[in-house]
Amino acid sequence: MLAQLQTPVWIYDTLNYRIAWANEAGLQLWDSPHLQELSSRDFRLDMSRAVYLTLCQYLEEFRQGERLLKWWTLTPHGQPKRVLCQFSGIVMEDGHMAMLCEAPYQELASPAPARSASQSTMVALFGPQQQLISSNPIFNQTFRYQISQLRDLLEEDAECRFVLNQLQNHPVQINERVLSTSIGKRWHRLEFRYLDNHRSQLLLQAEDIHEQKVQEALAHRDSLTGLLSQPDFFAISTRQIASHAQLTLWRCQNWSAWQQSVGLSRSLRTIKLLADSLQQYLPALSPCTYLGKGDFLAVITPSTYTDRRYDTQLLAQAWIPARDNLGSPLRCPDYQCQQIPLAEHQFDLARAFDLLHQN
Repeated sequence: MLAQLQTPVWIYDTLNYRIAWANEAGLQLWDSPHLQELSSRDFRLDMSRAVYLTLCQYLEEFRQGERLLKWWTLTPHGQPKRVLCQFSGIVMEDGHMAMLCEAPYQELASPAPARSASQSTMVALFGPQQQLISSNPIFNQTFRYQISQLRDLLEEDAECRFVLNQLQNHPVQINERVLSTSIGKRWHRLEFRYLDNHRSQLLLQAEDIHEQKVQEALAHRDSLTGLLSQPDFFAISTRQIASHAQLTLWRCQNWSAWQQSVGLSRSLRTIKLLADSLQQYLPALSPCTYLGKGDFLAVITPSTYTDRRYDTQLLAQAWIPARDNLGSPLRCPDYQCQQIPLAEHQFDLARAFDLLHQN
């Protein structure tokens, strides 16, 4: 039945570093004239330890009945091919687990190599002191071969401690964050797990999700302010909270009375000016929404700021364009800035918001 499929299918024997079987489409994908030639290839020669341990982890998941859908970069004869793969488990004749692979989609060759690699799975293995032990080529290319410690990747000791502390109580730690890459700051989905009981081997699987995040943000904008709608603000923010994130509320003082004095049209113009200014001064890609009645809410993560660490005083500048454009005596009211560290509330965004909004 597998041989009759039109999509490329092959069985990779992880423990023996060889492809045990492939259908005709699989042979073509691997640029092989026949199965005997393909099965004679020894993948041990070009495989990093990080990739091998990742595939071994997949076997454990297959034993639990899991299926995995991953972008993977294959390199037959050294030529990279970016392929969407569905992985599942298959038991070999001697009883050991192998990996059944199906590739329903192959991305066409692109003249821009950074793009073809951007969404492939990056893999890295870190040792007991968080030193880099092994990584696959996509990881090395993405981060310009400049990662020697976990801290080099996450850029702050606090973020490293956050990940390691989370792994004390959870087998897997998953988060989304902005990382510095060879083509600039980009959003990534990071999945950390220990491979042994002694916690001496920390495996990282990372995927570039930048385009997805940008499209997600653009698709859920409020028509007045251009900021995220409230439901999408809470949905998106909950997925990207980091260890030192702050839930921040900017409140225009005496907004209702001021709005009555200037009228609806002028107050709406003010909200638009404030929203535009906030987007200019907020850390890059920080979620922000308008709550109504002159209140703006954001989750601030310093690691998302592209130029410098976040400083609440910088946001005072956001009010200047609105005040100057409106002119005296119709200047926008002064604002209050209130912050709650989300770590103090077990990263419960809704709970922190309720406390902040009640004050």
